[in-house]
Amino acid sequence: MASQGSAVNRPKRFLRVRNIYLKVLIENRQFRNLWAAQVVSQCGDWFNSIALYTLVLKLTGRTEALGLLLVAQFLPAALAGFWVGPLVDKFSRRTLMFACDLARAALALCFLIVTDARHLHLIYFLTILMVVCQALFEPARKAILPDLVAPREMVAANAVAGATWSSMLAFGAALGGLVTGLLGVRWGFCLNSLSFLLSAWFVRRLQVRESFGAASSQTKAGWGEALGYLKANRKAGLLASCKFLWCLSGGLTLVLTLYGNKIFPLGKDGALSIGLFYACRGLGAAVGPFVAHRLGGSSLKEMEKALLPSFLVGGLGYFLLSQSQTMTAAMLCVVLAHLGGATSWVFSTTMLQLSLPSQVRGRVFSLEFTGLTLATATSSYLVGLAGDRGWSAPELAQAVAVTLLSAGLVLAFGLNALRHRDLTEPQR
Repeated sequence: MASQGSAVNRPKRFLRVRNIYLKVLIENRQFRNLWAAQVVSQCGDWFNSIALYTLVLKLTGRTEALGLLLVAQFLPAALAGFWVGPLVDKFSRRTLMFACDLARAALALCFLIVTDARHLHLIYFLTILMVVCQALFEPARKAILPDLVAPREMVAANAVAGATWSSMLAFGAALGGLVTGLLGVRWGFCLNSLSFLLSAWFVRRLQVRESFGAASSQTKAGWGEALGYLKANRKAGLLASCKFLWCLSGGLTLVLTLYGNKIFPLGKDGALSIGLFYACRGLGAAVGPFVAHRLGGSSLKEMEKALLPSFLVGGLGYFLLSQSQTMTAAMLCVVLAHLGGATSWVFSTTMLQLSLPSQVRGRVFSLEFTGLTLATATSSYLVGLAGDRGWSAPELAQAVAVTLLSAGLVLAFGLNALRHRDLTEPQR
């Protein structure tokens, strides 16, 4: 299905594109539409995030309040995963994505109501609603990708998607910090709403014959089938936990915010330096998958070998961050750390997309999303609590480093125990 759909969308061209990353973008119109939707919506997301982080710190002055915001950004997605996962395998993934974009466009404008600390509960409530929409959108986006590109293009397509997320983090966070620092938080909320409307327009342009979606109404799409598959294919289950293990260090988001707000503040309320640290995170994440792909390769075995080093690089970066004396050194350490993080993220996603049968793909990615958001929410709250109890930003960075190193060792132990079990690509 994927190879046939890809062939349909590749017009003949006089100029032959040799770069595999540009090739999948230029020659596959459907993937290009999905990519464009990702570009505009994720850029808006970072405008919104920088605006929210700045606003909460300004209204409350409490690190714990910021930690609770991060919990609101992640924990509801974990709880929603049980219900949304089967929907992604039962209904049209394209339609679900379109509806989520329209809902988020409306919700983003509701943040304009917030004017003082009495409205803090409204920030949390609106954030929860937006996250539930995201919990439905993201598994649908990952599940539909194999229906848009050929199997041989999956690594390139995921590298492009991962680099896009990272680039939008770098560009959106830096620009969001600049706009918020100069013009105020209201502009961030308005631009985020506009980005979702543009994303919905691109999603609407997708023309894809989904291999499993609305046409496959004969299934009840319950959890038994998906869990049974993971039990029988334990390596796939371990790969689905890879992001959970990385996100046990999810408090790093708060660490970067504290470095920008308290250690190296620039701009109004430190908004500019917060944006710069997030931009460095995005820069490292943008480059990491391409470097790993070039050095290692694109086979399942080669991608598996890159997972442990990616965790070790992440831990090293945050340990060096804790020792940094200048903002320049701190920014370089953040770039290094997320060279590793993006590699584990992109490679684990690609390996699952290549090995999962379409009829369970949505539920497995929803389960993965549930795990990573639960880990991020828990870690973020604990880091926020530690910050209010006197832990300095460098001490929190060291805690993140230890967590990443420990998680990498757990993953390596699991992969070694399952070294005789191979992932195989399903018939398409």
